[in-house]
Amino acid sequence: LPLLVNSTVPVYAMDLAEQLARLASMIVEEALLIHHGHAVEENWHYLNATREVFNFNRWTLLHGAPATTTRPKVEQVSDVCIVQQMKRGTDLYRVLEEKALAVAFGDHDALEPLVQLGPTVVGALNELA
Repeated sequence: LPLLVNSTVPVYAMDLAEQLARLASMIVEEALLIHHGHAVEENWHYLNATREVFNFNRWTLLHGAPATTTRPKVEQVSDVCIVQQMKRGTDLYRVLEEKALAVAFGDHDALEPLVQLGPTVVGALNELA
């Protein structure tokens, strides 16, 4: 999303929130690719990098961050409803992450729960944006 000059809309924060849903979806895809033996080393790298970006974005949204030369300032979330929604999304994400790692490590029993949970997590995270 382009940044709006002198806008009161927290556009960058909205972009970070939208990214959370996309990142959760990517984690499912990357775990499945690893599980099925497709470019395993490369997809492990992507899976871990995606998890790292997800956590960075989530903490940035929760705690805020000062402006840098590449990013605008993000205000700390203070709205209780948003914090509760973030907790719900994060709790669901943690289960998704656990299942994704299990699938990536070869657990066949985690495949179906991972695939079923994906849309629920993405939906919950999309509500943040």
